[in-house]
Amino acid sequence: DKSAGALSEMLLHSTWSGVGGKYLPLLKLPDAYDQEARRLEKVIHRLDGLGVATKVDETNLIRCLHCLQQGGCKDLQYYVEIYRNLGELGLRKTKGAAADPARPESNSDNSNNNNNNNNS
Repeated sequence: DKSAGALSEMLLHSTWSGVGGKYLPLLKLPDAYDQEARRLEKVIHRLDGLGVATKVDETNLIRCLHCLQQGGCKDLQYYVEIYRNLGELGLRKTKGAAADPARPESNSDNSNNNNNNNNS
């Protein structure tokens, strides 16, 4: 039995079924929601507030790994997919940090210029 003990332990089927399939506690919405995008958006927002994993992010990918391990998954393709996603998220964060003017480490040239200006 792969059912979760609480709604907050579940992952949204439409987002996660390709990542972990039968090894994950998936919450599938009725097909009627797919026909009405605005209604679906509201439901997903509420589910997210209840702790259901509705988006692919670092926290939910790690949560997915734990579910696979606890479910006894031996299918490496699922683990590869999760680690690929984690790698892509890490690369996006790294690229974003390099271009983010609010982060001091991305402005090492600017801080050197400021130090030179202070010494003059």
